[in-house]
Amino acid sequence: MPNSLVIARPIERRRQSARIHRRRSTEAEHATEKIICLGLNYRDHAREAGLDIPAAPMWFAKFANSLIGSGQEIVPRDTPSCVLRLITIPISHYCEKARWSLTRAGIPYREERHVQGIHRIAARRAGGGATVPVLVTPDGAIGESAEILAWVDRHTAPERRLFPAEPAARGEVERLCARFDEELGPKGRRLMYVHLLDDRPLALRFNNAGVPAWEDRAMRVGWPLIERVIRRLLDIRPGIEVDDEAAVWRELDFVAGLLADGRPHLCGERFTAADLTFAALSAAVVIPPVYGVALPQPELMRAPTAALVARARAHPAGAYALSLFARRDEL
Repeated sequence: MPNSLVIARPIERRRQSARIHRRRSTEAEHATEKIICLGLNYRDHAREAGLDIPAAPMWFAKFANSLIGSGQEIVPRDTPSCVLRLITIPISHYCEKARWSLTRAGIPYREERHVQGIHRIAARRAGGGATVPVLVTPDGAIGESAEILAWVDRHTAPERRLFPAEPAARGEVERLCARFDEELGPKGRRLMYVHLLDDRPLALRFNNAGVPAWEDRAMRVGWPLIERVIRRLLDIRPGIEVDDEAAVWRELDFVAGLLADGRPHLCGERFTAADLTFAALSAAVVIPPVYGVALPQPELMRAPTAALVARARAHPAGAYALSLFARRDEL
C-alpha cells in the first residue's frame, strides 16, 4: 500500500499539471490578439524556401484564430494545403490588396517580388497575363486582384468573409470594388508615379524592396530606359497629373459622402471587400505608414509630393483609409 501511494501521488500531480496547462493554453488563446513571428532567420530556411537570404530576419504576423490550446483538436478548414505563390511589384497598391486579403484569411503564401518591366515576364511565367498580382493556387493562376479577393473569400471561414452572402448586399460590395478598381486605382497609381519618377533616388530607395539582387542592379543601371517604359505603359504625358488628381479627389469625396451618415464602414456595420479595396488603392496618395513594404513618408518627399499626401491624409476619406491600415490586424 505505501508503495502504491508513492506512485499515485506523482501521477496525480502530473494530471493536475496537465489540466492547469490546458486551461492556461485556452486562456492564452482567448487573450491573444495577434501572434508575431520571426522567419528566414536561418540560411537553410531561406534556401529551402527558394528565397534570397535577407539582410535581416523577416517579421510577420498570424491572426489569433490560428492559435489553439495544448491538446485541443485541430479543426481543418477549406484552405489550400500548399503554400501559394504571389507574384508582385512590392509597392503596388493592387498587390497590397492581395497581400492584405491573404494575410487576413490566414492563408500562407510566398511573395515573389519583381521590379517594373520584369514583372510582366514573371507574371506570364506564373500563368497570368501582363500585370500583377498573380496568385498561383492549386486551382491555377489568378491574374486579377478582384478575382484573387473572390478566391480568397471562398477559402475563408464564413464568419470572416469579405463578401456578404445576401445577394443584394453582395452586389453593392462588388459594385464599389469595381468602381475603385476602375477609377481610384489607375488614376492614383499614375498620379504618384508622375511625382516619384522625378525623384530617382527616393524611387529606387523604396521601389526594389525584396526583389532579386540582379533586378535591383538592372533597375539602377537601366533607370532611364525603365522610366521611359513606365511612362509609356501608364500613358504619362504632360498635364495628366491634373486630371488624375481631380479624379482621385472625386473618389475621396464619394467615399466621404458614404461615411457622412455615421456608418462605421462603407456598406454599414461590417468591414467588407469594399473597405479593403478602397484602403489598399488609396494607399497611392495617403502613403500609409503601415503597409506590406516600407513606403517613403512625406518627410522624405519633395515639397509638392509631400503636400499632395498631406491633403489626401487630411481628407475624411483619406483619414478613414489610414484608420483601416492602422487597425488591419483587428478587422
